[in-house]
Amino acid sequence: MIKKFLHSFRYFLLGNLREVRLSQHFSEIIIKYKSSNNLNILDYGSGFHPSVIVYTSKILNENEIVANISCMDFYNEEELEKLNKLYRHINFSHLSNVENKKFDFIIISDVLHHIGIDKIEEIKILLAKLSKLTDFVLIKDHFEYGFVSRTLLRFMDFIGNYKDGVSIPKSYFNKKSLSSLMNDLELEKVHDVKKVSLYKNIYFPFSLKKFQFIHLYKR
Repeated sequence: MIKKFLHSFRYFLLGNLREVRLSQHFSEIIIKYKSSNNLNILDYGSGFHPSVIVYTSKILNENEIVANISCMDFYNEEELEKLNKLYRHINFSHLSNVENKKFDFIIISDVLHHIGIDKIEEIKILLAKLSKLTDFVLIKDHFEYGFVSRTLLRFMDFIGNYKDGVSIPKSYFNKKSLSSLMNDLELEKVHDVKKVSLYKNIYFPFSLKKFQFIHLYKR
């Protein structure tokens, strides 16, 4: 009952605005840095309703770019059979199956903070593994600036993710911790979206732009 209410409440607040705007940002970056018009893209942690990558793929196709999409998450065999009718879907545990595959871009959208910022070594191992499969890693995540911003982000995560059984993070990146992580991995930031506006001002009259970041890293 609670999960159904949260699903309806989130859609009432946001509709598909967040997904549409994210896909616009992603596709603009991909178009700017692409090396060809035939791309292999991995959406790591795409979820069970990967609307963002669907919209992104549509925009790329409208720009005469062929996007070969692979989605990766906690899928069981039944879900894989159902989902693979649209794109190629892969279970997280099968990451080793794509280790010899080359992707032009790997998208990691609002995934890392759910691993747990306190598990930075685990995040480091994951990013090191994924960065070997691509030239570009496109990351969307959150910055916190203290208790108030952390509490607000946790509340937003509760509305957006509790219905799907996703754990609510205890904390988020700050600019220093993210910069330190990427320096350790020797990943160079080549693009930074300065203002990421994903929500309607009527519901969020205060600015949430500084809480969001979209960075493109090059190996």
